[in-house]
Amino acid sequence: MVKTLLLEILIQVPVTILFPFLGVWPESESFADDGMDGVPSDWNGICQNELDISFTCNKKLIGARYFNKGYEAYEGAPLNISFQTPRDTDGHGTHTLSTAGGTFVANASFFGYGNGTAKGGSPHARVAAYKGLSLSSTSLAKGKYPIIMSTDAKTANSTENDARLCLYGSLDSAKVNGSIVICARGTNARVEKGEVVLEAGGVGMVLINPATASNNIIPDKHILPAVAMTYSDSQTLLCHTSNQTGLYISHELNAVRFYLVL
Repeated sequence: MVKTLLLEILIQVPVTILFPFLGVWPESESFADDGMDGVPSDWNGICQNELDISFTCNKKLIGARYFNKGYEAYEGAPLNISFQTPRDTDGHGTHTLSTAGGTFVANASFFGYGNGTAKGGSPHARVAAYKGLSLSSTSLAKGKYPIIMSTDAKTANSTENDARLCLYGSLDSAKVNGSIVICARGTNARVEKGEVVLEAGGVGMVLINPATASNNIIPDKHILPAVAMTYSDSQTLLCHTSNQTGLYISHELNAVRFYLVL
């Protein structure tokens, strides 16, 4: 009885949930404002949509902003529209905000399975979304970075295959420190491979596809700068790194260039 009463109170309490970093897709039914009163008079937020007029707020989604000035100054060039709107670009912001404060959505399902009504933890709440960019997680500082095969940095007690896959404990920090490491997909999670590289002192990762994965590229939220490569592109890179030393990646503005320093 107490738990039921508490749940009812939490559902009905008028609150505003502010969600940073990821943006939102305003067209989602989770943010419909049917039956809601007007925006509270003490709300001081804005709906920043001067460059994306298709993005609109309402009595449910009462605010949205994006923060890109630092990233724009860092890049030194105009950013594309995806960085100049509070709109969510990969669905994660919309998913998390609707989980917290999405309204009731009837006839929800997962591709026809689990039919029912979807709602967030506080369906009567108003919500606001903010989208920002973190330089530390999305970019390397400008400069040149040595790129190495993970197998060339394996620890003494690791197998070459463990190092190739960048499994935990397989990389020697003395060899990895300050470098971008080439890791192969397989066995452990893709994001976990980046964790292994970072813990060993690496500054970035190139994730290469095996022949079985071909051109299947899956975007991930890595904890360090990382790029995924198709099998064919991976073979080109491996051709350059095979039996070579002095290969560097140079990050200059929006371009990434490969150099072989002889």
